[in-house]
Amino acid sequence: TTDHGAHFYSYLSSFISGAGGNLGGVSAVLPKGTIKTSIPFVIPTTTSIRGTGKWYYGSGLSLLSNANCDVVQMYKSPDGVISNAFFCTIRDLFIDGNRDAQAIGDWHSAFNCTTNPYLSTATYDPNFDLQHQFDNLFVQAASGEGFYFHSRGEIGIDGAYAFNNQGTGFILPFDTELTKCRSGFNLLGGFVLPQGDTHLGVCHSFNNGGAPQFNSLFVE
Repeated sequence: TTDHGAHFYSYLSSFISGAGGNLGGVSAVLPKGTIKTSIPFVIPTTTSIRGTGKWYYGSGLSLLSNANCDVVQMYKSPDGVISNAFFCTIRDLFIDGNRDAQAIGDWHSAFNCTTNPYLSTATYDPNFDLQHQFDNLFVQAASGEGFYFHSRGEIGIDGAYAFNNQGTGFILPFDTELTKCRSGFNLLGGFVLPQGDTHLGVCHSFNNGGAPQFNSLFVE
C-alpha cells in the first residue's frame, strides 16, 4: 500500500519546466506488479511507458483508498502557454480506479486526456493534433469514465478494454481510430463518439448500463 504516485510524478515532472515547458522525452518500463497512488500519474509530452501486460498479473496502476482523483492524466497545459502532452505511447498496462474505496459521489476517470485550450493550440504546442498511441490497456472500476477524452485528436487506440466503470467505457475525441477495443459492464454506456472523423474497427460493446441512448454506441 505504499504511495508511489509522488515519486513517479517527481521523476516525470523534472521534464516539465521553463517557458516552453513539458519537454518530456521520457522512456520508462514499469515492472510486474501494481503501483499504488493517491495522486494522478501525470504523463508529460513525448513520453513512452510500457508495462509487462494489461491483465492482473502484469503491470498495474491503482488508486489508494480516498484518493478521489484520476489514475492517469495526460499533461494538460495549466495556462494555455505551456505545451500539452503530445506524441506519447502508453501500452501493456492495467489501470484500476478502485472506485469502491473512493468517497461517495466521487467522479474521476481511470484515464483522462484533456487539452487546454480544447479546440485551439497552446502557445508552445508543437501541433494541433496530439498524435498519441495507446495500446493493450485494461481500465476498470473508475468512479467516473474508463477512458475520457476532451482533447484534440489523431489518436490511435488498439486493444484497449474498459470494464465495470461507473460512467461510460470510452468517451472519445474526434479524428481518432480504435481497433479491437471492448467496453463492457459499464454503468452508463459503452462508446460515445463526438462529431468528427472517428473510426471503430472490430470493437465490441456489451452489457452496458442504465441509459438506453448510451448502452452500446452513441454518436453526437
